[in-house]
Amino acid sequence: MATISRFRAIATIGPLKLSGFIGWLAWLLVHIVFLTGFKNRVATLANWTIAFIGRGRPQRTISLRQAYGAEIASALEPARHSGDET
Repeated sequence: MATISRFRAIATIGPLKLSGFIGWLAWLLVHIVFLTGFKNRVATLANWTIAFIGRGRPQRTISLRQAYGAEIASALEPARHSGDET
């Protein structure tokens, strides 16, 4: 199973091959079914709904490079402000 874009996915489940909108619905269903617990299913549906409506992706990965960059930027921040005050 793989999503291609909104409303499009491909899925091969045994001899059954799905694509397009039907494949996308199958992808959603399979992912929800295999989650454990009602609370996890509801939370996932809520996150997907918010991401779908807002066209955003609130869950982004943070790489080690980004973490180091943020750390360096915060360390340099006091030095920038000390030069501004005269």
